[in-house]
Amino acid sequence: SVFAQTYPHIEIIAVDDGSSDRSVEILERHSGRVVLVRQKNSGAAAARNRAVRVARGKWIAFLDADDLWAPTKIQRQLDARGHRLWSYTDSIFMGGVNDGRKDSDLNEKYQGRVLEMLVRNNFLCVSSVLIEREAHLDAGGFSESLQSIEDWELWIRLASAHEIAYVNEPLVKYRVH
Repeated sequence: SVFAQTYPHIEIIAVDDGSSDRSVEILERHSGRVVLVRQKNSGAAAARNRAVRVARGKWIAFLDADDLWAPTKIQRQLDARGHRLWSYTDSIFMGGVNDGRKDSDLNEKYQGRVLEMLVRNNFLCVSSVLIEREAHLDAGGFSESLQSIEDWELWIRLASAHEIAYVNEPLVKYRVH
């Protein structure tokens, strides 16, 4: 789904976080289009932070290996963000009890100053977030000491300093296992 983006200026960085499946073999087939970074298993936060450090672009978007982007995701977010340094989109669940439902059917979505709402509920899907690289770095990135909710904790730090834009379209398919 990254290769299908309508926005043409995409640098794709894949972090092999010590995988034991065939993912590296698959990624190596796309060596001309994908920067492959390998590291020992260190968790999602470390893998995402590593990718951000390697990246050369102004904007960062995260895509977990089991999720999918709509072809217009990046372009729609860049067009809709206005002056904001980060944004997110709606998503659709794949699998689980909410299969086929939009996240916005279950969780209210907000934009602008969202700290108070975000402290109560993590309404952001990691694979839906687009953020200016410098804002991510200035916030300190994902906390590598956390085994879970590392994304929520970062979103709270970002929301304390920056407004967020919301694209009211399900541009991500979020897989539930």
